[in-house]
Amino acid sequence: MKQMLLGYSEVDFSKDGDRIIGTKIFTSYESRSITAGQETASIFLRPEMIPEGVNISDYLGMEIEIDFDHRGRVVGLDFS
Repeated sequence: MKQMLLGYSEVDFSKDGDRIIGTKIFTSYESRSITAGQETASIFLRPEMIPEGVNISDYLGMEIEIDFDHRGRVVGLDFS
């Protein structure tokens, strides 16, 4: 699914004794459920999900491809 990358935030906290590290990205995309404009999403990415050598800042305002499994979990990213 193509989505516009609007922003991101680095995440590093502990929950129930487990350390959570990753990046939360904020995107917008076309959706049939929206009457006008675009729907937005906040998506958590584990560090290994971001391709090596990719600087997310370089893609702000650009369209990226995000693939999801049947449960809505991210299974692939394409920044090209």
